[in-house]
Amino acid sequence: MRGCLQFFAGIVGLMFVATAVIALLLVNATHVFTNREVVKEALGLEAILQEVLPELVNTTIAEQVAVQDMPVPTIDTTAITNMVLETMPVGWLDSVVDTAVDGTFDYLLTGNGETAVVSIDLNPMLNQLQGEPGRLLVVRYLETLPFCTPLQLLGLLGGEIPTCVPEGMSLDVLSRQVHGAVIPMLVSQVTVGQGGIVQIPLAAIFSSSPKMIETVQRIRFLHQLAPQVWLLWLLPLLCLLLILVLVVRSWWQWGMWWGWPLALTGFVGLLLSLLIPGMVLGWLRTAVFSTATTTTIDSLWRPLLQQGIINLSESWASRLGWQSGIILVLGVLFLVFGFIARKTEFSS
Repeated sequence: MRGCLQFFAGIVGLMFVATAVIALLLVNATHVFTNREVVKEALGLEAILQEVLPELVNTTIAEQVAVQDMPVPTIDTTAITNMVLETMPVGWLDSVVDTAVDGTFDYLLTGNGETAVVSIDLNPMLNQLQGEPGRLLVVRYLETLPFCTPLQLLGLLGGEIPTCVPEGMSLDVLSRQVHGAVIPMLVSQVTVGQGGIVQIPLAAIFSSSPKMIETVQRIRFLHQLAPQVWLLWLLPLLCLLLILVLVVRSWWQWGMWWGWPLALTGFVGLLLSLLIPGMVLGWLRTAVFSTATTTTIDSLWRPLLQQGIINLSESWASRLGWQSGIILVLGVLFLVFGFIARKTEFSS
């Protein structure tokens, strides 16, 4: 009889591990992906642009020098990224994130595709680029370029981003020429709609591929689950109480039979917290963002959204990691208590 009870208790202990790991995953995922403030923090554009812009700058410069049949210059993309961010109006990036996140959450909660359009006002940024801050940005960019011949320069002032500067030419004069030629080209590429307002149709984006539709459905499920997600912890609690009834007859048995399920749960949770960021990154590259970009807006929002989701997955993994660590420590303490209590009981 005792052996049967211990066997059933072992099964219940494994059920505790399974249900507790599921609760850890879903409760933390729900907290991260359904909390507007957490999402806004993870999608902080300034931090994301620090990650994304260097690659975009490298890609843009590589395309330019390929057209101009010139060697690729050595450019400090980090410095250029900082220059661009300094040119942004104060508070503008935060307002863009707030608008985009609020619009996305409203769409996920209502599913109304007709009104799921996020409007982003680019005028504050465009005014900066077209004014003196934009020219100073050009000056600082030109200071990072190598020298080139005047003949090469003539080919660079036709609306293309320069990749070299002529030796001896005043940067002030050159910057005004480049600013007058390049900035209008950049503005025309990013301006969509009327009056510098970019319209982002969320319904079209979130239905762009079967994988994207599946992802949106999962996020909606998390939103629906959010108010009741704490109930998932009732199953692990019930398992612990059942173990208590089946096999615990002394202090040391309590420590042993609660210790190993808790420790195993914490270990599995920690392992998953290490794997989640890499799994999410691989899933994004092979599934959600596997289709080629077709417009300038696509080339801008896709890397930003991808980096934002990666940041969210890291927040999810972080919460999962420290909570699993606490459970692991608690399980080890129960096991230590069980060993000490058993030794004390048998010695007496």
